[in-house]
Amino acid sequence: MTEINSKIKEIRKKKGLSLQNLSERCGYSKGYLSKIERSKDAPRIAVLQAISNALEVPITELFKSGPKKNQTNKNLDLIRKQDWTKHEVLSSLSGYYYEPLVNDSTNKFMTPFFLRIRKGQTTVFSHDSEEFIFVLKGPVEFNYEGKTYQMETGDSCYFDSRLNHSFTNNMDKEAELLFIKYDYRRF
Repeated sequence: MTEINSKIKEIRKKKGLSLQNLSERCGYSKGYLSKIERSKDAPRIAVLQAISNALEVPITELFKSGPKKNQTNKNLDLIRKQDWTKHEVLSSLSGYYYEPLVNDSTNKFMTPFFLRIRKGQTTVFSHDSEEFIFVLKGPVEFNYEGKTYQMETGDSCYFDSRLNHSFTNNMDKEAELLFIKYDYRRF
């Protein structure tokens, strides 16, 4: 079980929710949620977002494994390179790795991630937010609403992520992207 999966279970139980309650709130079956809580692989970001919304916590809360460091100002979320503990999460069925780039997104609309896309195509995503992507290392294909856009290092895009989108990496090396998710709701 990953830290994220156990964190989902911990928060669910702390809030007094059964798997059935969580299922009704997020729209995923009780069996699927149980499988997530027991799995060795983290779920896709879109699934994590639905679960965090249902639990009424920011998505970054699911990545927390210990106390925040260097947080002396509630208006500043600072992570120094030497203090950075990678929260690398492999979504093995989806073709990508992601790491949150903030400690806490409570009461924030944006959540930045570092996204690495392995060779092949990711699953198709669709979730209730807007996204900004900047290609740090490419090339990568961005598939959006049935059209493919070739993106190179330095290219960026901003899009409505409620519409189907995915990525394809045809290279042997991983593509690296800065990914910023804007959520309409805050907790």
